[in-house]
Amino acid sequence: MRTRDVLLLFAVLTSSPLTRAGPDKLFQCFTSKLSETELFSDFPAQSPTAGLLPYDLNFPFWSDGADKKRWMRLPTNGKITYSSRAEWKFPAGSIFVKQFELPSGAKLETRVLLFTGTHVDGASYRWRADQSDADLLATNLLGSISANTGEVKHWYFPSPQDCRTCHNANAGFILGINTRQLNQIRNGEQQNQIMKWSSLHLFDEDLSASGLDPEERLGSGNLEHFVRSYLDVNCAFCHREGGTVSYFDARFSRPLSRLINAPVLFNEGLDNAHVVAPHDPWRSIFLTRLKTMDGLKMPPLAHVKTDTNAATLVEQWILSLPGPEVMAPPLIEPSGGEFSGPVTVKLLHSDPAAAIHFTTNGAPPGIKSPCYTEPLTFDQPVTLRARAYRDGFIRSIPAQETFIISR
Repeated sequence: MRTRDVLLLFAVLTSSPLTRAGPDKLFQCFTSKLSETELFSDFPAQSPTAGLLPYDLNFPFWSDGADKKRWMRLPTNGKITYSSRAEWKFPAGSIFVKQFELPSGAKLETRVLLFTGTHVDGASYRWRADQSDADLLATNLLGSISANTGEVKHWYFPSPQDCRTCHNANAGFILGINTRQLNQIRNGEQQNQIMKWSSLHLFDEDLSASGLDPEERLGSGNLEHFVRSYLDVNCAFCHREGGTVSYFDARFSRPLSRLINAPVLFNEGLDNAHVVAPHDPWRSIFLTRLKTMDGLKMPPLAHVKTDTNAATLVEQWILSLPGPEVMAPPLIEPSGGEFSGPVTVKLLHSDPAAAIHFTTNGAPPGIKSPCYTEPLTFDQPVTLRARAYRDGFIRSIPAQETFIISR
């Protein structure tokens, strides 16, 4: 059913039994097309309705490299409980809109989030290829999007339950809208975002006389500041006191020293693994999870590709930490796979002084394992494992490839 003003409808939802009736009932509360929500006074031009305020972040959450536009609206007479360091508290009925776009401007998805006071209700709208409108999805979806520009993007559309996984009570429900994220001047404006919101009387206190700490913002400064910012945005909604079971707190206000040499719950089969192993990116599980797309990927939801730029910077930071020299793992060439006949394999290393020891029986290579001197030829299925050694260095983690020989 078409609603005349979905913003008023959202305010009603905070006391409606429909929001407590499960996902099947929840979707009766959202219009089937984004154009019908009237979040935008001029839908084709994407002009937001009065009271729906645009804002930017200092350090966006990783969303597969998509560009984003963001808006926020408070209910009538609603106030934000301000904090300079902790998460802001929003009144029931607050609405948040985030739109994901390709660099060309082609729109991918628009997410609408309603804070009811006790939980969040989320809706995901998938934009059509012709960009004429976006349709409400009833569940999560992994799909490919083709725009009129010819661009193709693999994209994960979250479900309402996905939204609640991250937007939880322990994280303060609303992610990203806080002092360290909004402490900036938006392009084309003259006033700091937070001070602008204060002048609009959106906070429960007047901030005009207090001023803002210019250092209390994410994304600026050196490599360490970047890592702290990345952790705060992409990990801290779970990795914090009272959150997921882990040995570290990823919030920006917590020192990084607590991650260095911190134990891990899952060592990924690596000897002497830590959350961050100083000067050893190969035994740093934080980096391992950042670089993978398997079940232990980080962040755990809403992305289908790795943030290679962040991974490079995190690796540079780990290598900058003081610690013993560590050997990189050897390279096995060619990569494993299925071969129609015998395959010849080389073990390579960038350090000419490296000694490479290997096994073909599944055991981890040790210093007493055979030392590689010439290419290896296999005519039977085998799992090859290799490790690099050098005097005065920590041995490498094992490299591994499996070769299947079919006849």
